[in-house]
Amino acid sequence: KQRSSVRWLLSKAYNNRVPEILKDPFYRDHEGQDHLKPQIVVGLGNASIYCQVLSNIYSDPNYQSLNHWSILQTLSRKGVPLNESSDQPLTETVLIQTNPLRINAHMTVIEALMVISGRSVAPTVQHHEAALLNWISHVCGALKKRIDYEMTSNGGSGTVDEYDSIHNILIVSNFSERSLPYTVFHMSPEDITYMRGSMKQNLVVLLADLFNLFEIHPAKCVCYPGMEQQSPGKFKHVPHITPSCYYCTKCFKNAIPRLLSTKEFH
Repeated sequence: KQRSSVRWLLSKAYNNRVPEILKDPFYRDHEGQDHLKPQIVVGLGNASIYCQVLSNIYSDPNYQSLNHWSILQTLSRKGVPLNESSDQPLTETVLIQTNPLRINAHMTVIEALMVISGRSVAPTVQHHEAALLNWISHVCGALKKRIDYEMTSNGGSGTVDEYDSIHNILIVSNFSERSLPYTVFHMSPEDITYMRGSMKQNLVVLLADLFNLFEIHPAKCVCYPGMEQQSPGKFKHVPHITPSCYYCTKCFKNAIPRLLSTKEFH
């Protein structure tokens, strides 16, 4: 949860161009314990990372100079709930502490920023989570028809066991790394397969990023119906994807239905 959330935060802070040294936000000490890298601890403690995220989401440099209190006020004004811990109020005093870093308090802020990011892809929709689910549901419907047809044609079974689920989610992750302009897959395949309710927002922002790259600002690998005939050589070396119900190809086979079937997400 912490690793995938911080990876997402850094991707938004650096506008999807995270420095190589920060791509894994944690380091392991001589005792085998994982810790956030010092640069990230400093950025969370002085709120600079949050400022970068807000500035990039809203394309507004005025967010660059906020402190923690101003960021909390901004989130409140935008109607984003802050799920404070009963034993630790979310205050500027708590957020500026770096020794030790109050990671649970920062996770609350990161989740609130995830909500804002998810809303930004569908600003006119009141319930962005439902809208994203509706979109992916239509996609999965088209994919299921294709899978059923292929399974019937090949005389195979449509059953997906646990290994296949991890394998297919790994295909989606590899596709994100290889064919999209930037990675949107900040969770591990195991995170998806054994999804807990606490990672709901991580899944929402994944869907939001996919929607953005397939529907709003289509990546170069996106192939609309008929484009293959118009430019037969253009899509030779990338998995073909088409928006909405057309973009599901074999590289997504069974993976996105697995995302949608996560019980805690409903």
